[in-house]
Amino acid sequence: MADREKDLLIAGGGLAGTMLAWETLWAGKSFLLVDPREEGSASRVAAGIINPVAGRNLAPLRGGRAALDEAIAFYQRIEAEFHRTFFFPLPIERFLLEERMSRRFERKLEAGDYQGLAGQPDAELDEHCFQSIPDRLELPDAGRVDVKHFLDFSWHHFGQLDSTRVGRVDPDADEIGLAMGKVHWNGFNSDQVVFTRGFEETRSSFFDCKGFRPAKGEILDLKIPGLGGKRIMVGRKWLLPVGGDRFRAGATYDLENLDSIPTKKARSEIESHLRQFLKLPFEVYGQEAAVRPVYRKGLPFCRVHEKFKQVYLFNGLGSKGCLHGPAAAAALVAHLFHGADLPPDPNQ
Repeated sequence: MADREKDLLIAGGGLAGTMLAWETLWAGKSFLLVDPREEGSASRVAAGIINPVAGRNLAPLRGGRAALDEAIAFYQRIEAEFHRTFFFPLPIERFLLEERMSRRFERKLEAGDYQGLAGQPDAELDEHCFQSIPDRLELPDAGRVDVKHFLDFSWHHFGQLDSTRVGRVDPDADEIGLAMGKVHWNGFNSDQVVFTRGFEETRSSFFDCKGFRPAKGEILDLKIPGLGGKRIMVGRKWLLPVGGDRFRAGATYDLENLDSIPTKKARSEIESHLRQFLKLPFEVYGQEAAVRPVYRKGLPFCRVHEKFKQVYLFNGLGSKGCLHGPAAAAALVAHLFHGADLPPDPNQ
């Protein structure tokens, strides 16, 4: 049987690979998305929070409102075509637990750094649910992506287009051929391959992975009767409503124990930080852990292989992949198929 031709081979079906597949499809090009379909990957554990002002420095989103709108439009385009819902608008209310954070917020707000992305909250806190914390900020245009639903629906749709295979593309193995400027894998030929394998890439010697600082994150699944789920609450940890009395809470950052094993230590840390702003009792009914592919400043990047110019790396989505990933995927597709310059690494 003759080898089958695809314009692009995508090695890894997490957030990065799935976003890249959609952008490739919209560009009118063919692709093969290859993934082992295993539970416990960072993408499948991810909370999917769209937060345009993050970190202890309260830094506004790189690219401002235009970048936020681009990310949301990515999900809404798929929703409109297939009558599905992946993105759920939810304002974020953030507790400023330190005086220096309050001062930093006031300075940035007065300087116009937030472009309307952040402001003072209008409503009072429910004193029966939350601790009395005077200093807060509100992010009205935030939300969450149901990442598992997005990944599973995308895989199913791409499968109907005969554009998926369960498996692994290992650049250190003989099963992938990179001769004559082409890519060959398991009976498929393509002009180019993009590796989107997240943390797994750091275990390979094929790419230079200096600058990666992967971090294990743990998330709790909670039931909190009586709280309601109209906004995401953030202190030193976040509390995310996912429907009814169910919530997710997290996340931890562990730079040493890079495994997917939930720990009592992480559970205790999250519970303690929740009680800094939450009065209501809660029940923990689940806990997940995974390793995020964090790179330098935590922003996604694209890179071409030093030796094989038909081979690319798309990685580093970190803890904000749902927000930063769509623009990065679109920029890479513009380079691969339309001759645009490869976007510079935003982490430099």
